[in-house]
Amino acid sequence: MKHIALALFLLTLTSCAAFKLVKPQSATVHGITLTPTSSWNKVNGNPHKKSQLWTKDGLALNELYIIGNIADGETIFKSSNKELPLPSFKAGMLPNELEEFVKTSLKNSHGGSINVNTESMAPQMIGEDVGFRMELSYFLEGGLKKSVDALVAVKNDKLYMVMYVSPSLHYAERYKAEVNSIFGSISVL
Repeated sequence: MKHIALALFLLTLTSCAAFKLVKPQSATVHGITLTPTSSWNKVNGNPHKKSQLWTKDGLALNELYIIGNIADGETIFKSSNKELPLPSFKAGMLPNELEEFVKTSLKNSHGGSINVNTESMAPQMIGEDVGFRMELSYFLEGGLKKSVDALVAVKNDKLYMVMYVSPSLHYAERYKAEVNSIFGSISVL
């Protein structure tokens, strides 16, 4: 029954979402400048007031979250479950604490029903700023494996993150070169 409700919810969400074309040119979103190499679709109705959500093929197939200007005490997603609150960003978090913050945010945004695993994590320059890139994965209740590729930076005590989420089969690899190009173009204002 849960799976049917989830499927209906996703269909409703996808059918109600209005999309706007994002052309392959430089864009600035919540303090992050990035340049896609092909067109994307911006979803109206973002998961947070300080984020944008882009997709190539539709929600649940591939999602590019652009989240910026997250101040101390703020979350990266909208809370939908008061009994399972989302963690808050804290200025001064170390990379391992940011990793746990992102993993717990993903887990709690799925109602606590997933376990998020770290596949890799390494420092990476983001423009002129030091950040890090992490690859995560998790399984949905129905068994579908999702891949998460995230680029994270903290500048002036604010969090900036671009995160690509897609099914591990097909979509993670299909847009890997595009995501790498976008990640290479990112700078934080």
